[in-house]
Amino acid sequence: MASPDLVQQLVEVSLSPPWVFVIVGSLGFSCMSSLATMFREELQPVTHALLDVLAAAGRGMLACSRGSVWCLHRLVYPIKERAIGRYDACDSWMFPYKAKQPGHNIPTFQF
Repeated sequence: MASPDLVQQLVEVSLSPPWVFVIVGSLGFSCMSSLATMFREELQPVTHALLDVLAAAGRGMLACSRGSVWCLHRLVYPIKERAIGRYDACDSWMFPYKAKQPGHNIPTFQF
């Protein structure tokens, strides 16, 4: 036979925060699944409507995020090119041997 202290300790442990969430969650899940099984025919149109709404919201969020990324790319590219151009100009001014110049004594095509 279990001692009263052991029973009291088990009750205290089972009602402490991590275990109480597990117990309440499993009870809630089992109740919801039994209700969903009992009322499957009645809940099917509602479930399909809810899934349609969630799909439309997901497509809208995806379109907005793709549009935002497209705008961000178009906004940042000229700034990046200008910064790289300024860096190249400063670098060729400080180190003239790095400047891009046509080679000497190299034949060119002319009309």
